[in-house]
Amino acid sequence: MEQTVNQAIMECKAGKNREGNLNWIIQKFQPVICKYAGKLYSLEYEDAVQELSEALIMAVVSIDVCNAEGQSIAYLVKGIKLKFYELRRKSIVEYEYRMHSEQIDVNTNITCTDDYSEIEWKLELKKLKDKSSPMECHIIDGMVWEISDVELADLLHVSRQYINRKRRQLMQRLKDQI
Repeated sequence: MEQTVNQAIMECKAGKNREGNLNWIIQKFQPVICKYAGKLYSLEYEDAVQELSEALIMAVVSIDVCNAEGQSIAYLVKGIKLKFYELRRKSIVEYEYRMHSEQIDVNTNITCTDDYSEIEWKLELKKLKDKSSPMECHIIDGMVWEISDVELADLLHVSRQYINRKRRQLMQRLKDQI
């Protein structure tokens, strides 16, 4: 008799042959994982497979044991799909940001009319950027390029208040640094 998904989940939750059962579940859902990994163009295929496999493991850990095999399968597939949507959304945001920043780079250069203090301020911001998270780096870029909070919030798909708060925190860190 072949093992069912429910049996593998119950054994995982009971701690019986956890690694073997998780590997069996991953193999069982490999076609679904490969399908969605192939649609994530922003990630390398192997990275996408790994991310989606981790999502499957998290779904196995978080599932309440269902009596119906179909319910369990649907829950695990939904966990993979949700991770796919999250990764796709992040890739779209990064793509839009990259395209917007390339457009800004083409249009903005430090000109001879910039005074020394403004150039120095921009250089200090670049130093701060090296010590910041990716989201903070985007906000620092917005500060350098003088993008408004509203435009930056739309670009990064966050609230204007979040951008404003992070901008104030970054300015305080910059003051402390100087």
